[in-house]
Amino acid sequence: MARGLRRAATACLCVAALAGVAPAPSWSQTSAPGWALLRRASQAQDVPSTDAERARSPLPPDRNRVRYLVRPHDTDPQIDHFLKDHYVLYSRAVPQNGKLFIFFPGTWARPFLYQRLLDEAARAGYKAIGLEYPDDTMQPTASAVGQICARDPNPDCSARVRAVRIDGGAAAGVQVSRPNGIQNRLEKLLRYLAERYPADGWAGFLVGGHVNWGRTALGGHSQGAGMAAFLAKAHPVTRVALWSGPGDYVAATRGAAPWMMAPSATPADRWYGVVHVAEAGAGRLLAGYDALGVPGPPGIADVSVPAGTHRFIVTLPPRPGPAMPAIAGANHGSVAVDARTPLSADGQPLYRAVWQAMIGR
Repeated sequence: MARGLRRAATACLCVAALAGVAPAPSWSQTSAPGWALLRRASQAQDVPSTDAERARSPLPPDRNRVRYLVRPHDTDPQIDHFLKDHYVLYSRAVPQNGKLFIFFPGTWARPFLYQRLLDEAARAGYKAIGLEYPDDTMQPTASAVGQICARDPNPDCSARVRAVRIDGGAAAGVQVSRPNGIQNRLEKLLRYLAERYPADGWAGFLVGGHVNWGRTALGGHSQGAGMAAFLAKAHPVTRVALWSGPGDYVAATRGAAPWMMAPSATPADRWYGVVHVAEAGAGRLLAGYDALGVPGPPGIADVSVPAGTHRFIVTLPPRPGPAMPAIAGANHGSVAVDARTPLSADGQPLYRAVWQAMIGR
């Protein structure tokens, strides 16, 4: 039965790859339930995390888990947009590896939705951060990079949008102030942690007030995977772990965005990526991993990790759960999001082996 599932999954993947990517949804379909959810998500971004949100966790109690929930505005009063908590944790039960793991959520997803994955990074010895960052536009229902650039003739559209979200500025309808950009948020968060918890060693992740990329691993889901990849192209980081992204694409050339094929400061052997076989655009995501230079042929990694590759395919059905503010659906979320990732009978993530391979130590 397992072999049959794998054959079926591989066949499905081949069809997706040969057919290209499923057409983008019509952004005019704003009456669908998903768009109402997106609107609510948009409206909630400038409201700090509530006590109820802060108390919500799928993780079992662990006296060795150290967790800090940090409001972005507390690290810099000029941060005034996307105000949900940064999610920070590490484990006292394992030797620290001296590295920082930074994770970027997908569009409209917040750090607290990825607690299982971040806990896995902490269990591997990292100081782990789920970073809150701006990922909207003037039109909230078209905020993912693929949506913004779908009809833009400029092949560098996606690179411009990602650069704005990191450093601030304006491009393709995206406007981000410098304080609200990823670079400032991350630096200010690390300074905040270093000042308040000096014994933790957060100061070691800064050099001259800026991120010490040589001690940093990057990860992300969906749009967040693209942010991780974009930063890893510019900075030599220790690891790059991509969950279902990026799929930055140029319609005019029918190929990956130029930035994805540009030389990388991070060597190819440090890159890893995973997609779900049934998620929308699986073929484009795998083609994106080709463009980025992620090593090896795609291999199925549901409960064990195939040798000889850093590109993984998962096939298990997503766990039933509440509606998610993500247009690509439950399969897309299931690779990383707490509410959708499949669990074993004892409540452990079934994708733990592939997460561990991607995150490293």
